[in-house]
Amino acid sequence: MKRVLLSVTAGLIGLWANAQTFGNEWIQYDRQYWSFPITHEGIYRIDSTTLANAGFPIGTVDARTIEIYGRQQQVPLYVEGEGDGVLNGADFIEFYSKGNDAWLDSTLWDTPAHMSNPYYSFYCDTIQYFISWGPMGEA
Repeated sequence: MKRVLLSVTAGLIGLWANAQTFGNEWIQYDRQYWSFPITHEGIYRIDSTTLANAGFPIGTVDARTIEIYGRQQQVPLYVEGEGDGVLNGADFIEFYSKGNDAWLDSTLWDTPAHMSNPYYSFYCDTIQYFISWGPMGEA
């Protein structure tokens, strides 16, 4: 009886441990990502020249499939000039970004009410956002 109870307990602990999330579920490991720092909340614009200088393959990527990720989620964006599928000289990407507040630090407290300052991260004032592209129809 003890062995059965021990086996059932071990199985349940294994299922519980396997169900935990780590926050990196948004990453698709068959893609390449470029990261860039964000320090303040606001609307940001990235032009095609900046992307090209960073090594982003603007000539081979369909502009309609560009994706930006921040805070473990895909961020809505606006791409000027995506109609032709290519990022040309005057084309740009605009998106809204939140700064690095204590959203990730909040897991250190048992309740958010116990946080000393929910608007400032204890680790860093900068958060990394990521840009990539996906196949047509997947974005």
